[in-house]
Formats: sequence, structure tokens, C-alpha cells
Amino acid sequence: MGVSRDTLDYGGRDAWVTRTLYENRQCPVLTFQGRVWFTSDTHYWHDNIIKPEYCDRPYFSVEQMNADMIGKWNARVAPDDVVFHLGDFSFGGTAKMQAIVPQLQGHKVLIRGNHDHKVSDAIFTAAGFERVERQAIYEVTKDNKVTDERYYLAHVPQARSEWPRVAAGCNRQLCGHVHEKWKQATLVRNPDPEAKWPWYQKVTVPSERFPWPTGPMAPMVRPGECVNMGVDVRNFEPVLLEEALDGDVLPRPRSSKESGVPILR
Repeated sequence: MGVSRDTLDYGGRDAWVTRTLYENRQCPVLTFQGRVWFTSDTHYWHDNIIKPEYCDRPYFSVEQMNADMIGKWNARVAPDDVVFHLGDFSFGGTAKMQAIVPQLQGHKVLIRGNHDHKVSDAIFTAAGFERVERQAIYEVTKDNKVTDERYYLAHVPQARSEWPRVAAGCNRQLCGHVHEKWKQATLVRNPDPEAKWPWYQKVTVPSERFPWPTGPMAPMVRPGECVNMGVDVRNFEPVLLEEALDGDVLPRPRSSKESGVPILR
């Protein structure tokens, strides 16, 4: 299989990225040197998101929410850091999105969410995102060397069998979309063939708002294959990978028997 690599130098600054393009060009492999942060579902300018019937965010107004999340972002992220935003960045149109992005420090990579579809890649990059993807694979580096940790990045949590073939060997999926529902979960097939939803989200690490799920979503013993990076369960700020995983890294599948699909190198 042919593999090509593009090395991008961001104006001579410390952050850099090597992008590996596999046969499926919709799922690039991204490797960064330096600190890498993750966040999702900021929903800047979304009035309803603070209401109790939605996510019940602890703000009196959308302006207060925007200011708090921008402040928390910049308090953690340095200008040369990299931030993966896993989708659903903002509401209210292009102009409001363009007003927020330049205020946020770091090299910003957007993995599109279901609420980002109305804005083109070109407009996002002109606003300040340095990459816009639908999905990607993130390879962890330590001491300038690629490690054995790989993570599938996509907005909506998915069962491992639904990941693209190039993601078959990833340790876990980093996602958003579920807001405050849970921190970690594993999606398992619904045994009822007539069920409306074919997958259960089997919660493994509950959230504070829904601490004890029951029935099909009752907690499992092992860590979840999907890790929610959404601000609603991450103190409304970007987090480092080790903070979200609490030092708990699932083993990486080594064969098609373990992962359900063949691993492409």
C-alpha cells in the first residue's frame, strides 16, 4: 500500500505535524511534537445549551459562557501547543465563529461535528484552524519517537467494528457529541433486531450529572473504548490525554482476530 508523508512547518515554530495519507484519504494519521490538548462540543453562542432541559451549563448567559471557556482555554494552552477540537465548535453563523477562533491560543485542528456542516473547510481555516478533518488518527510521540499509542478521532462515538480499517489498531476512540451523558463508554450491539438504535452505549465511567446509569447503560468493569472529550465533563476547558484517561490506556489490538478487522500498516 502506498504511503505518502507531508511535513508541515508552522512558520518555524516548535509545533510540527507529519501527516500520513493512507489509501483512505479521509482518515489521515497525525503526529505532533509538544503538548497536545483535546476538547469538544464548546457550542459557543448556543443559547439553549445552558438551559436545564439541554445540558444545564453553569452560566447565566451565552456571553458569560463564551468568556469563561475562552479564558480557561488560554489559561491552559500555550501559543505553540496543539489543540484538537472534536467537533461542534459554535452556533450562530460564520461571523460569530470567526470572532471566537482568533481569541484561542495554540495550533487548532478541527474534527468536524454534526453542527459544523454549514461552514466550509476554507472558512474554518481562514478563521484560524490549521487543519479541518472529518476523522483522523492521532499517534502519540515521546522523546521525538512515535509510541505504540494510537487514537481514533471522530465526533460521534462508534463501536470498534465501525471504525475505518486504518483505525483498527487504535487503542481507543476520542470523541464528543454526548455532552454530559458519560465520560467513557463502549458501544455494544443491541440484541433486539427490531430496536430503533442498533448500538448500546455501555457506560464505563459515568458523568457527574448521570452518576449511576441503569439497564443497558449500566457501568461495565473495564475502561471504555470511547472517551468523551466534551467540555461538559471536562470542566469547560481543554484537557491533556493523560488527564482524560487517568493513566488508563487500553491495550492496542495486534491482530484482526482481536480487533474484528485487519490492521493496515
